Amino acid sequence: MSEENKEPEKETEPETPPPSEEFSDILTVPKPEGRRKCPKCGEVLKHMIHESVDKGVIVLDYPRIWGKKYKCGKCGCEWREK
Repeated sequence: MSEENKEPEKETEPETPPPSEEFSDILTVPKPEGRRKCPKCGEVLKHMIHESVDKGVIVLDYPRIWGKKYKCGKCGCEWREK
């Protein structure tokens, strides 16, 4: 056989996770009563816990309202509250 008749080798693309699995590295914890604290290291200082938009969770479609996620400034742990 000549090399012209061989099928070219297909390059395998890295599989991208579906959008629902994209944010799986974020912990989900129950909503605490009282002050918010880091589930990993227990940090409670409010200036060390940063709140940001979590576009993986849609709270309301119209007007578009996104969920919230939190990040600890001490250990870097990210979590969301349910």
